[in-house]
Amino acid sequence: MSATVHEGASRTTSLGIKGAYDAAFKAEAMTDYAVMDALEARFGYRVDRERLEAAARVLACPLKKNPPNWQHGRLLYALGRHYLARERGKQTWLDIGTAKGFSACVMSWAMEAEGFPGDIHSYDIIAPCSREPRNSVEDGRTVHEFTDPFRARDVFLAFGQAASMASFPTDARINFAFVDGSHTQAGVRADIALVTARQCPGDVIVFDDTHVPGVRAAVMETAGYDFEVIKLLPQRHYAIAVRQ
Repeated sequence: MSATVHEGASRTTSLGIKGAYDAAFKAEAMTDYAVMDALEARFGYRVDRERLEAAARVLACPLKKNPPNWQHGRLLYALGRHYLARERGKQTWLDIGTAKGFSACVMSWAMEAEGFPGDIHSYDIIAPCSREPRNSVEDGRTVHEFTDPFRARDVFLAFGQAASMASFPTDARINFAFVDGSHTQAGVRADIALVTARQCPGDVIVFDDTHVPGVRAAVMETAGYDFEVIKLLPQRHYAIAVRQ
């Protein structure tokens, strides 16, 4: 009898939590961002909104103090395609801070749209095979299970644990990178060092959360790059860095 009561209580709780996720998603999906509209117009590419939001609902809509925000997906897609239009050849892209795999999926769409052969490597402190909670409306999945419905099929996408980044080949060029891992100055500095050692002129790094003091300090001390800061919201800044 007690087991039945417990299961019923859990079911009710789950329905309440799902409702909270759905409400957060709907509120954010209705928000307009003129900054991103202008950015997409400038780069000449726009991600399909239905595809983006379907992925965001599961992969980029956590319940936190601040509302969820998946506008970096628009940035990664538009800038990624803009980069591919001028940089031909085999690509290796890096995603630091997998979470549930949203950024990696969007990056794969950009490669898919341009018909490019390429690899995307994504790393996080949590093992990709773990089923520990990741703050999603569809929690309890591995990263591979989270991303499988959304990733581009013809793009190689590999997930690993952050500790294994140290073994990333030293002779591998990282054409395009998204850095959204550590939020400390030392941590971001280490991520930057890994990427910058493997980039050529014109290659790109996109940084998330540059409104955070430690992230901003590490980014701004990086030499050899031209920077553009995208101020989406007071609590949401990005930076684009292009290798000189």
